[in-house]
Amino acid sequence: FMLLAGLLALLTGDGPGTVSFLGLGLPVALASRYVRRRQVEGKATSRHAVLALALAWPALSLLSLIPFVASGGMRWIDAAYESFSAWTDTGLTMIRDPSTLPVALGVFRIVIQWFSGLGIVMFMLSLRTSSAQDAYSLFQAEGRPETFSTDLWVIGRTVVRIYCAYTLLGFVALWAAGLPPLTALAHAITSLSTGGFSTNSVGVGIYGPVPSLIAMG
Repeated sequence: FMLLAGLLALLTGDGPGTVSFLGLGLPVALASRYVRRRQVEGKATSRHAVLALALAWPALSLLSLIPFVASGGMRWIDAAYESFSAWTDTGLTMIRDPSTLPVALGVFRIVIQWFSGLGIVMFMLSLRTSSAQDAYSLFQAEGRPETFSTDLWVIGRTVVRIYCAYTLLGFVALWAAGLPPLTALAHAITSLSTGGFSTNSVGVGIYGPVPSLIAMG
């Protein structure tokens, strides 16, 4: 996704954003591919899963703060707050007026809330991890202790499809209520993930009571 954000920054003439997104995305993609190809077979225990998740959230947040500094001109401490808030779905922001952000950074800020609302484990399940046992260990480590008799891959893909369908439904409803298309999509994403980031300094309520009711629903 950082590579896509980098292409968007390139298309919109955002030099710092292009450098930061592509400069992060390429090494991450190459490193991930290298690690995956060298992965050894083995059973992941609950301890491994908890450790993986405990490292994943801060690692993602620390990586994601760099574009806020490079493209958004934020201080490191404010960028870290924004990034951690997005990835933990907290929704608190250090940006006074999000509408002033470069396009690519604004999109990046919104979409990482969508990913965090879905959950790292569910996203991994939709892409298929190395084994069902590894997936189930990660599933339990994220606080989902239920025992399923059906295929975990089916569960992951089903949840992702439902999540996407609700996002699309929210987008169409908000668009029909009078929001501009990109604004409607942004508020559908952050309302569904319960993160609350907005494209303006007020929120969806600035557009009236109907969009607010749709976002709440």
